[in-house]
Amino acid sequence: MDLSDVSIELAKKRFEIFKLKGTFLVSNVEDVDNIDNTSFDLIYSFGVLHHTPNIEKAVKNIWKMLRPGGEFKLMLYAKNSLKYFQIKDGLDQFEAQSGVPIANVYTEKEVKNLLKDFHSISIVQTHIFPYKIEPYKNYIYEKQDYFECMPKDLFECLEKNMGWHLCIACKK
Repeated sequence: MDLSDVSIELAKKRFEIFKLKGTFLVSNVEDVDNIDNTSFDLIYSFGVLHHTPNIEKAVKNIWKMLRPGGEFKLMLYAKNSLKYFQIKDGLDQFEAQSGVPIANVYTEKEVKNLLKDFHSISIVQTHIFPYKIEPYKNYIYEKQDYFECMPKDLFECLEKNMGWHLCIACKK
């Protein structure tokens, strides 16, 4: 299930390549009345829910669509991140999508509250975009000077504690 016809078509092609069977649906997760008695083993959302006007309703509907024991994997933006502080202080970044109508950010406590009906909640914080924007737009991966001179273990520490993405897995 996806919000986009294009994404569904890409998924169908991958299913054909790997000779898999499945049912494909296009739907708005905030309004899934068109899905009757469907239960999924896995619901995956990377980069959609934090742009959803009513994420609480979306999560309740995901709970309903997930079979008992099923897994929900999602990515949300981190409130305690370098990227959020940059956006908040006017240091917008090309890939940060500042100024979009909805780009909700969360603390770990807020994520756990949002997913209160789920169990086995795992949250991993990651991803700091280290590249210079102009070269990056041309597929040249040149790090910002302050990241270029940073030792790898320090950068990994920074990502783990102040990364932009909260990668979350939980079960029904």
